[in-house]
Parts: sequence; structure tokens; C-alpha cells
Amino acid sequence: MYLDSLFDKDPQFCLPYSDRIVELYAEYDHERLMPFLRASNFYDLEKALKICRERDYVTEMVFLLGRMGNNKQALMLIIERLGDVQRVSLHLMIQGVALMIGN
Repeated sequence: MYLDSLFDKDPQFCLPYSDRIVELYAEYDHERLMPFLRASNFYDLEKALKICRERDYVTEMVFLLGRMGNNKQALMLIIERLGDVQRVSLHLMIQGVALMIGN
């Protein structure tokens, strides 16, 4: 994919297409979606969350909710949908570090 190569070369070139890249990865290359969500800050979080909800991409929804500051919703998804206590601990630890750095 052209945008994929362009993002790998220089993410700045993809700024106007970030939301479209989220859509394309969600539809055609799910494995590349999370790395893109982590690497880019230029997509619309609400749109990305909607796309992930439509496809039931729980891990991506947890990440996006955490990035949006909706930690309670993120934790509920981890507990209810993933059943992963270790991930809850990791999420809480990461959020605690982020809060400490932000202060």
C-alpha cells in the first residue's frame, strides 16, 4: 500500500491521510492497525474508536480509550472482554506512570 510505505518513510507526509489509514488497516490489514495507532498521534481518536467498535477490535479499543483518558471504560473492557488480570495491572501501572510524568 502506498500510504503504508509513505508512513514508514516519513510519518509527516501521511498527516492528511491518518484517518483513512486507520480505516484501511482496520479493513484490510488488522495486524498493522495497533502499531499505527501507537506510532501516530494524528488520527481522530473518536473516529478510530468507532471503527474499532464496529469490528469488535477489543485490544485496540482498550488502547484508544486509555489514550482518550477513559481509563474506567478501558479497564472494564479488559476485565469483561479479555479477562486478563495481568493486562489490568499493566494498564494501571502505565496510567500511573503517565499521571506521574504529567504532573
